[in-house]
Amino acid sequence: MTESQSSSSSSKRGTLVADLDFQLKRVSVQLWILGGQKEPHLVKQHGSLADFNQEFDRVTDNLKFTEDELVRVYIAGLKDEIAASLCLSRPPTTLLEARSRARDQEIVSQMESPKESTNDGSSLPWTQEVQEKALEDQEACGSSQEESFDQQETLTDGPNETVRTSGEDDSGKTQDSRAAVSPQLPPSARPIVLALPAFVPLEEDQIRRERKSQLNRESAGRSGIRKQQEHEELQNMRDRLQNMRDNLIREISTMKKSLLNLSEDCMELSCSNDAIEKEIVEKYGPDAIADLLPFKPARMSSDESPSQGSDRSQ
Repeated sequence: MTESQSSSSSSKRGTLVADLDFQLKRVSVQLWILGGQKEPHLVKQHGSLADFNQEFDRVTDNLKFTEDELVRVYIAGLKDEIAASLCLSRPPTTLLEARSRARDQEIVSQMESPKESTNDGSSLPWTQEVQEKALEDQEACGSSQEESFDQQETLTDGPNETVRTSGEDDSGKTQDSRAAVSPQLPPSARPIVLALPAFVPLEEDQIRRERKSQLNRESAGRSGIRKQQEHEELQNMRDRLQNMRDNLIREISTMKKSLLNLSEDCMELSCSNDAIEKEIVEKYGPDAIADLLPFKPARMSSDESPSQGSDRSQ
């Protein structure tokens, strides 16, 4: 890169940075007026302008960034600020306010789809258009302000034209009181629109959110109570089943003991029966017991079940 090209590029970059810095200061003043007078919380919401200025200065000091990238960095912060000021402003009541609102919307639409820079490294075409529109707005500012003030005076006068206002003297001429109360502001490319923010029913939204959170808490409480009741019912059922199991175990143990006792009694009866059969055979012969069915009970141990003992006996 030659020395002439570097000097021209640095001069273009300096002009672009100055223009962007001016536009950013204009938006910051407008946001301060909108936020400081009616909505103090907006000052905290848009309190990142100083951080944005610091970041913007850091980016512009880096010579590796091109003008197109500088403009895109600026768009990232300025587009949101202008869009926020448009959303917070009330519907336009004067012709000047409507024109300024339309110009702001046009700037935002241009920022959303910026054109590409030219091949020779010149500045973006849309920045030149914005500068030309700013000059035209500055020329038409005086006439549009007079028209808006005339419309406001016509609305405030009403049908009775003989009412004496505070600005009239004894001769009937109206004094210009705007020069005494108007602040001394530096000349700007575009007039600052002092628009009141739109009324947002924050109380209704807050009441709706609180009602929703209360319903959620009540639903969660009912769900917790229902789960607690189900848990208690399952706990009671488990206790009942445990008691039934213990009772069955005790009954089975008792029945097993009684069966063991019966088995021993049967074995004793079987032994005595064998002895009686022998005596009958000795006295009357084997024909005397031919009609008797042989039955020999099996001895059952404590580890066997009653069904096993009956199967073995068969």
